[in-house]
Amino acid sequence: MQYDKTPNRILIFHIGHLGDTLMIFPTLRALQENFPKASFASLSDKMFGEGSVLGASLFNGLNFFNEIITFPKSRG
Repeated sequence: MQYDKTPNRILIFHIGHLGDTLMIFPTLRALQENFPKASFASLSDKMFGEGSVLGASLFNGLNFFNEIITFPKSRG
């Protein structure tokens, strides 16, 4: 039996918001080009009590992430 090493699902774990997401955009694009059949999910923190922009929101309308998962984070 031969094992296909091409991933079906890729989870991108990313902590950060707007500026950090802009910095990893080229890497994400390369992943998409190299694994065109994979579905992508984003896992990142969501700060409470701040007016910060969720980094994954930059991808709205680009059809990059199939799923966006956040976990709560506070400064305390």
